[in-house]
Amino acid sequence: MADKTHNLTELKKLIADSIRSVTELKKDRADVNAEIGAVRAKLVAQGIPKKAFDMAMAYINMDPDDREGFDVAYALVREAGGLPMQEDLFTAADRMGKTKVEASEPDATEIEKVIASQEADKVKGKKVHEPAGDQKGTIN
Repeated sequence: MADKTHNLTELKKLIADSIRSVTELKKDRADVNAEIGAVRAKLVAQGIPKKAFDMAMAYINMDPDDREGFDVAYALVREAGGLPMQEDLFTAADRMGKTKVEASEPDATEIEKVIASQEADKVKGKKVHEPAGDQKGTIN
């Protein structure tokens, strides 16, 4: 009987130590989670959605052998869902750079219409006093 009491004492000590350890680890995890949240908040402030960052991190942490299969499946799912993959940024820029764009001269009459419209907006709903002699007119 003495052996069981001794074993229970040791077991209770192990449990108490485990409770303290887990409690400390949870505090540490909360601190780490807060730091990760601060990193994500900085990215969000720069226009990077949390989900985009999380997806990229999941991809980065993926076993390299699994990435190829994931890429193929992801492209198929997007296409089936009506969201085909976008062209690579550099490939698109290269393709667009090779496309000839005709430059055209701005139409002077269109420019004059825009300027006249802007001038009309300045005085819209206001009484305009025409200048007399060398004086300048005023707008009220």
